[in-house]
Parts: sequence; structure tokens; C-alpha cells
Amino acid sequence: MSRIRTVVVGAGHLGKFHASKLKTLPEFDLLGIVDPSEQARAVAAEQFAVPTTADHREWFGKVDAVVVASPTTYHRRVTSEFLETGAHALVEKPLTSTAAEAEELVECALLRRRVLQVGHVERFNPAFEAVQPLCAAPRYIECLREGPFSFRSTDIGAVLDLMIHDIDLTLALAGSPLIGVEAVGQSILGKREDIVHARLQFADGCTAQLHASRAAPAASRTLKVQTTERLVAVDLNARTATITHLDPRLVRGEIDVEQLDAAAKLKMKESLATEWLRVEKTEVPARDALTVQLQDFAEAIRTGRRPRAAGVDGLEAIRVAEQILEALHRGEERPTRETPRPSILPGPHWHRTGVDAGLRDAG
Repeated sequence: MSRIRTVVVGAGHLGKFHASKLKTLPEFDLLGIVDPSEQARAVAAEQFAVPTTADHREWFGKVDAVVVASPTTYHRRVTSEFLETGAHALVEKPLTSTAAEAEELVECALLRRRVLQVGHVERFNPAFEAVQPLCAAPRYIECLREGPFSFRSTDIGAVLDLMIHDIDLTLALAGSPLIGVEAVGQSILGKREDIVHARLQFADGCTAQLHASRAAPAASRTLKVQTTERLVAVDLNARTATITHLDPRLVRGEIDVEQLDAAAKLKMKESLATEWLRVEKTEVPARDALTVQLQDFAEAIRTGRRPRAAGVDGLEAIRVAEQILEALHRGEERPTRETPRPSILPGPHWHRTGVDAGLRDAG
């Protein structure tokens, strides 16, 4: 197959990143960039030396693939129109604004037999790739993602802007139906949530705690996973991992410290960190996750295989995100005299046609 003729829709922060990678990857031929802003088009044309247009429809029938990096509000319309004209699509996260819209895109891609990939780039973080095989059947998952307010993606709140990444990672690890969602949050810089804490409960007993904030003084992205055999701690920014392996005797429940005499307790205390809890620290070789994501997109197009982060994965993440937002909304609607009213304001999700029914279906 010849190089994949591609256009990028959106010349903002992420769109420029995608265009930069596409220009260097031999699998792709970047034909152009779309943005309604004349200034953004001028900057993109000079930086990438490709044609730019204000209207994405000018590229229908001229490209094999599209990378959609526009504001989330436009994802469904732009992506569906490209899919219907025969193009494969990689859509930045979140896939769409609502689960109902995401369902439309997934169905459209299936009918047209086109690849639909979502930009859950953390799937391609080499630190996550390194530890994922060690995290089977997790009992506890903890995700933290925070940083300063970027003044981008202001059309969505922290759940769809930041937490969506960790929802996706959690679903990829949990492998069990979600049965319960609790959440609290706060709006600081606008009408949408900027800080969110969510608790997810899965049918097999696994619990996940997710924290996202776009009002923090410094950036941090961490993941912790506890299984019956080990504790995995990952710094997704630094791309390092610390794995604490439990001695098989501990896993089998053969040790009861209450039954040990004083000498045995002292001996075990002195050797706990060397014999009973084996700590392994891993530094993952540097690798650009966005480049790997685009290469995965190209391979899916050429071979017809499922991309690592398929459209249906984006749909499932949005379904959970909507349940988290619904939990925030319930907290806003049900204040009591004993419990102060949370300072979270519901976003526009609650007032869009069909969203309430979609939330009930997702639950």
C-alpha cells in the first residue's frame, strides 16, 4: 500500500503535534491542515509547508485518513462526515462529547468498514506498556492526573479533559463490569468541573480511585495497581516504574505475624525489604507515545486489525465519564442540612437531548 494520504483537522496545540509527527513518518503523506482561523492556517502553512483550508469538506474523497484534533464539540460531525466519504479516522480524546454521539461514530465506522481510533495516548506510554502484563486481575487501582490550567479544552470539564485517560487505563486493566460510581468535584475557573475525585467499583471486587485536577500548581501523572502478588507504581511523566513483588509465602497466606515469637518477628523485620518484599525499579527507554499511536493507526488501516485504542474503547470511557458526571450532578441536586452543598456546577451534558436516556442505558 502506498503512503496514507492524511489531513489534520484542527491547527491548535494537539493538531500541530500530530502534523509534526505525520510529516516525519514514512507511513503517511500529510496533504493539508484544516482550521477555521485564518491566523492558525497561516501559521500552520508556514510551519508544515502544506495547503490549509477553512472547510474540512474540501478534502472529502481526496484523503485516505483524517486526524481530528478540533474542539470536542465538533468531533462527531467532522468524523462522521469523513467516515461516510471513505476515510479512516483517528480522533483525539475524548472521542465525542456524549456517549450517544460516540455510539453514532462506532456504528458509522462499522458500516463503512473504516478504522476508528481514539487518541488515548497513555495506552502507548512505554511505562504503561511495560507494567500492563504485571497487572492482571487487579484488586485496587489508583490514578492521579493533575496540572496547571492550560486554557485549552475549555468546552469540556476535567472529567472529559483529563480523567478520561485514566478511565481508559482503568477499564483496560480491570476486565470486569462496572457496578458502582461515586464522585465529588469542584469548579474553580468556570462553570465546568476543574477538580474531581471518583471511586469506581467493579463486579469482581476491584476498586479504583481516580483523581483529576486542572487547577494544580505542578503536573503529575501517576498510576498504582495492587494485585494479590505485587504492587505496581508508575510515574507516567518520568516513565519509570517500581514493582514490589510479594514472596509467594505471603501470597499463599502462610505467614501470620501474631503467631511468631519475638526472635522470628525481629528476623522477619530485618529481612522484610530484601527477602519478603522484593523491589524492582524500572526505567523505560524513551519513546514518543504519539508516534507509536500514529504507527498503530497506520498498521490498523493497512492490515484491517483492531487498533489498540479503538473507537469502542473511546465509547466505553465516555459511558463511564458520564456516570461520573451524573454522580457529581446527583451531589449537586441532593444537599442535606448536615451535608454542605457541593460547589460543583453541572456542565451542558445534562441539558442535551437524549443524554439522560444514554446515562440510564450506560448504568
